[in-house]
Amino acid sequence: MRLLTTVLAFLIILPLAAAEVVQIHASKSQHSEDASAPLVEWFHGPDDSDIVEKLEEMDVAGEINLVHWRTGAEIEGGGWPGDEANTRVVAYGIENGTGIAINGKYIDSEDPLGEIANTSLTPQKINMEISIQIRGDVEPESIVISSDFTSDYNLSSHTQIHVFLLESNARDDYGRTAHNILRDWAPNSEFSGEAGVKNNWSIELTSEHLEGAGIDLEDTAFTNRYEVMVVMTGGINGEQNTTTLAFTRTALPTHWQSEPVASLLAPAIVLTVILTGVVFVILSEREREKGLPTLEGRWLVKGEKVEYTLTAGNIDVEIGDIKFTGGWKSSNKIKEDKMMPNSVITGTLKVHGSGDFSLHLPISTEYLGEWMLDLRLPDPAPMD
Repeated sequence: MRLLTTVLAFLIILPLAAAEVVQIHASKSQHSEDASAPLVEWFHGPDDSDIVEKLEEMDVAGEINLVHWRTGAEIEGGGWPGDEANTRVVAYGIENGTGIAINGKYIDSEDPLGEIANTSLTPQKINMEISIQIRGDVEPESIVISSDFTSDYNLSSHTQIHVFLLESNARDDYGRTAHNILRDWAPNSEFSGEAGVKNNWSIELTSEHLEGAGIDLEDTAFTNRYEVMVVMTGGINGEQNTTTLAFTRTALPTHWQSEPVASLLAPAIVLTVILTGVVFVILSEREREKGLPTLEGRWLVKGEKVEYTLTAGNIDVEIGDIKFTGGWKSSNKIKEDKMMPNSVITGTLKVHGSGDFSLHLPISTEYLGEWMLDLRLPDPAPMD
């Protein structure tokens, strides 16, 4: 029974111990595109529903890569994020807060759709292998996006890597829907712009930061409702013109998409081994209960005679000499030194002593080894 308890305790503790070493809840890798559709950043304004609908259709068709900045969100309400949009508006120098940027450059035009139509696929200058990991000890705690890349060109000083986190199909508190709502934006220029230098670039977005942007990492089974765009914008060889130099777009990974088969099977294998061990222990316990004899007794004459009954199990048993503890002694012993399967031995023992009575009878079996049977009786003359 003690062994069974140990195994069951191990079964409970093992998953908790395993959870402590889990570091990556979901992950994926994505290579940058050789040529990308235009990156279109739309800054929300009054009466723009028709153009937004058209932009969303173009995004679904793969004609553009849409980022929907919800400028003025704090005024119109509904719970969509607006702080990042306001910051981006200032960076572009957009005076009225509404407009369009294509490939990292603000376009002041009365015909934004016409500007998009005049923009062709952009060949990418930098090859980037993007790694996305959702990390944490027990619960997801951050998104880490990283890449090792080397540029064949000297990058202009205004070159940056932008990480856009989008909600693919967003709904606000009023029930309004929109595609590709910008939830979080992380610009970064902490990399070398020298040609031939290998960069080991990474950025980490903590769960506290993401929670403020309305991004929930708690359940990594559904994190693919968010998309990531990693975009390098800038110029090469001293060019001051801004364009996209590298572009990657993908959904956030989920744990069931990113888990390798081996890691999915490992917990099942461990659990199977443990359950097999538990079953083995239970069967062994039942075999012991059926095989070993039982010892029962009572006071026939309090303090003087003990009546005992020794009932055999389903195997042969050899009986050893009785041992007493607590100051008790006996003038006789159990005469038989062996028991056949399913046999019964009864008898009496003349004893003398005081206090609680405790008798120990050693036995041995061929298959179950050596055991000690105990008989305990209350003090025949307890003090009031």
